[in-house]
Amino acid sequence: RDDRPADAYFIARGVDDRHRDTLEAVLERQKLTLVAETDDGLELLGHTTAVERASWESLQRLGRAPSHTIARDADYP
Repeated sequence: RDDRPADAYFIARGVDDRHRDTLEAVLERQKLTLVAETDDGLELLGHTTAVERASWESLQRLGRAPSHTIARDADYP
């Protein structure tokens, strides 16, 4: 819809094993991705492409970094 943003970003806090399977199923079915804050840190849940997953893993490794640095680390052209 024209009145909704093309992209929206959400972080779910306090996600634990009781929530993970249900969240994963819904997110996969709807082709959505969510950053979840767990006891172990931040985790990417749901539907992701290979590029998104590689970028997330690079961001986790590098921490705060410019996009071109993350792209290079993720081996993204």
